[in-house]
Amino acid sequence: MNVFREMASSVWNFSRYPGFLKNKKGKIFGFGALLMAFYLLFVFCFPFWNFLSKYGGYAGIISRYIPDFTYENGKLEASEKYHSEADGFYVDINTDETNQVSESSPEIRSALRTYGAVLAMDSTGAVIKGWNGQTLTVPYSAVGISSLNKEGLLRMVPMLQIMTVMLFVVLYLVLLGGFFVKVFLFAVFGMLVAAVMHVSLRFRQVYCLTVYTRTLPVILTILYAYFPFYIPGFSYITSLLTFVYLAIVFRRMKSNPVVFQRNTARTMQQEAPVRPEIPEEIQAPRQPENGNLTPSDSWSFSTGNHPDENNNQERSNENNDRNGNGN
Repeated sequence: MNVFREMASSVWNFSRYPGFLKNKKGKIFGFGALLMAFYLLFVFCFPFWNFLSKYGGYAGIISRYIPDFTYENGKLEASEKYHSEADGFYVDINTDETNQVSESSPEIRSALRTYGAVLAMDSTGAVIKGWNGQTLTVPYSAVGISSLNKEGLLRMVPMLQIMTVMLFVVLYLVLLGGFFVKVFLFAVFGMLVAAVMHVSLRFRQVYCLTVYTRTLPVILTILYAYFPFYIPGFSYITSLLTFVYLAIVFRRMKSNPVVFQRNTARTMQQEAPVRPEIPEEIQAPRQPENGNLTPSDSWSFSTGNHPDENNNQERSNENNDRNGNGN
């Protein structure tokens, strides 16, 4: 089945889930990798690229919105203050000695709740909130740069672009690893759900089904990134949705055991080691029905003749030989 059809079926067609058990490990991994690729593109890449293109890229942002500054020995000094609140982005640059940026300050807390992205800088550090909702407090001393000014920052634009691509690659690997770790944990609890519902499944099968049950939660998480409001406990809701999907799938399998057993048998056959075929005629020797062997009897490895027929033929040949010798 096409991977996009599987993605659609995993959302609304529970009868397709037994068929997912036939998929090989590579296809299951590819399905999860594709989900995380969509998540990275829509939650991180597209908003970031849209922001850069709107303001002329790194060079345009530096030239238009960053005032002349000097940075040396962990201390930032700007020639003027800058403040902007537009398009869901909050920027405040104030390097006065009296200004101290902190996540606990009332103004910054209000900005973090109100705006999708926040950049607040003082003379010693910055508070940054990304489009994914995560907030970081970064001291300049941790950046590893001894000195910098606006002209030097403009010369660093090509390096910033390369670093951005590398950052997205690393971020994708982190997201992919986190996805399969979550699937593993959900599958462990899924085994408990299967045991409670009296559905006999191997862990590999529950793990496979769990990968596909994560489709709708990932899609909802992508959409939630564009919501203009906050939903308390959203991650718990998506986790509960995974278990609801597993329970529904287990109930369908229990109500239709024929389809389930067919796909389970195919899965076990795929996992079983391949044994060389042994010709039928040498698999097991045939013995006389009475179980008594005489010196003239022999085991037959032929599938066409019965052992008694072979014994009678041998005795007939011996009698013919004696008659011939007597004559």
